[in-house]
Amino acid sequence: MSNGSAGVTYDWLAMLFLGGGNDLFKFGETLLEEAKRVGSTDHVAVVAEQDPTKRGAPTVRGPIVNGEWQQQSIGTTAGDPQTILNFIRYANDGFPAEKKMLFLWDHGNGWQTTHVFGPLVNGNQAPPTGPATAAQEFEAIFDDGQSGVSVLCFDSCLMAMIEVVFQLRGKVEYIVASEHVVPADTGWPYAAILSTLVMRPRITPAQAACAIVDGFSGSYNNFDQAVTLSALEVGNVTAAVEAINRLACVLIAACVYGQDRKVMFARRYSQSFANPDYIDIISFCDELQKQPLNDAIKAAAAQVTERVAAIILAATRGNALSVSHAHGLSIYFPERPVSSFYAKLDFAKPENCMWATFIAMMAPKLAPPRPLVGRVVDDLQLFNEDESFEASARRYIQALVEAASGSSQLNHPVETVSR
Repeated sequence: MSNGSAGVTYDWLAMLFLGGGNDLFKFGETLLEEAKRVGSTDHVAVVAEQDPTKRGAPTVRGPIVNGEWQQQSIGTTAGDPQTILNFIRYANDGFPAEKKMLFLWDHGNGWQTTHVFGPLVNGNQAPPTGPATAAQEFEAIFDDGQSGVSVLCFDSCLMAMIEVVFQLRGKVEYIVASEHVVPADTGWPYAAILSTLVMRPRITPAQAACAIVDGFSGSYNNFDQAVTLSALEVGNVTAAVEAINRLACVLIAACVYGQDRKVMFARRYSQSFANPDYIDIISFCDELQKQPLNDAIKAAAAQVTERVAAIILAATRGNALSVSHAHGLSIYFPERPVSSFYAKLDFAKPENCMWATFIAMMAPKLAPPRPLVGRVVDDLQLFNEDESFEASARRYIQALVEAASGSSQLNHPVETVSR
């Protein structure tokens, strides 16, 4: 192996960031042993950084060559997004490559930083000690535009979410992640993954992302484990979010007309995961099709299914019944008050998507819109047969927003609850 200082440009740079300065540390050792079985070649550079298991101990990094990890201490690190960015810069400078793959190995909880079962304060999650959401943390890593990462691999639980993918649009090309938990002891087959790059160094980023899913599927083929993994094309996420926005609008309209119970039946029968607030998007759309709901909802759900499927390049799931309806990409839809941090995501901003408004309407501890149904429709004629459900829903939502700000012409106050 020659290094970048000699003017060599590799076909692939595989960066392994092991953030397991916690109970995962011993499993990280297994990962590194697998990586050593393959290591770097003249076409592929494999570089790793590992957090220490003890507070105050130094972080180590370096290339993996000829079965050895040539690690060097870099002192103590904060384990924050800047630490990951520093590692990426180190790897880019020392081992320039045409294509780059970054593995982030640690605990995960989708878009959230705080733990799903963490303490609740007045219906809201307790304030986190760091940035508001995990999705924003990952976005910060790539904001400088210098990483050049083609394939971002989350070897962490619950990261295959539309919110995460949308937050990272324009930052990376492909994401590989799981909707469900990733077993700490068996994990990903790193020897097989890295061997694919070594044996096929001309492989494209899309092919590499799909190869990871194939290798993962093969490693769990004979086990009835509840595992999932997806390769996701980030460039297709905007069209999917537009479709989800339309679905949210027609669902809001249907709930205004008293169809919320049917929508919640669809939600409760949808595929959920280790974090019960996360459901599979396509599974939810399938369940909506089974409910006696109007054609506008069914058409919108079909469009969401089509556009979400366009994001999913490859997906696999274990043989366990608990993941039998996992298709590859999940979304936040809690059956409790919506996290106050959700609004910080790009996906949750009303100008991008009305999904956050929809799930807030459906949350059981939030004030439902039912007291407004009928009287608002009669007084303001917000809904009529001459326009689409979506247009009517948007005008109704605008009336709610104006009511909350005190500028509405609604005759009846809108009750709001802090969340």
